Amino acid sequence: MATKRILLGNVKGPKGDEGPRGIQGEKGETGETGPVPGPTDLYKGAHPVGDLIANTTGTDPGTLYGGTWARLPSAAAHVWRRTQ
Repeated sequence: MATKRILLGNVKGPKGDEGPRGIQGEKGETGETGPVPGPTDLYKGAHPVGDLIANTTGTDPGTLYGGTWARLPSAAAHVWRRTQ
């Protein structure tokens, strides 16, 4: 009885030779350095809109880090949701 082989997936043959590459152009000038993000930007990037945060002081995170936060009802810690 003959064995039947079934190939599954993306089956490819061997890679052929590559042709010659063209001449590389001259290197361009280096662009200006972009702005360095401050701590507020980093915090807002780490806590996008809709993110929840809890603290024990009740301080609105927006006063410390920026953004708009809404306080949520909670029986324990003070919970805030970022809205903007």
